[in-house]
Amino acid sequence: MKYVMVTDWREHWDRLPGGRASYTMKMFVPPMAAKHLKDGTRTTFLLFSKPPRKPLRAWTGKVTGIELTGDSRPDNYRVGYSRSVPAVTFTVHLSREIRFPSKHAALADGWYVEEPDSDAAGLW
Repeated sequence: MKYVMVTDWREHWDRLPGGRASYTMKMFVPPMAAKHLKDGTRTTFLLFSKPPRKPLRAWTGKVTGIELTGDSRPDNYRVGYSRSVPAVTFTVHLSREIRFPSKHAALADGWYVEEPDSDAAGLW
């Protein structure tokens, strides 16, 4: 199993305070689901620019310290409605920067899983 985590948020992935980040579960892109959360899973971290969206940087690494939490950020920014949203908090461990994988150049922000039935989490 391998994760691909994609964002255009500032301070990701190499500038996170303490390496901690969180994604709401709404950012899971099927087949990613809570049942696939596993500490030590190898991960490709991708950073895009804000629109106009362009690939910026990519790293390999892993995620640890996975915790299911509530997230109080607004769920619907247009209406200004705020409620507790299920989220996953985790620690990012970057191994090395890599060339941006062209096969991922069009991905939307989200948490993806590749080979979800494999037990290869944490293997380098």
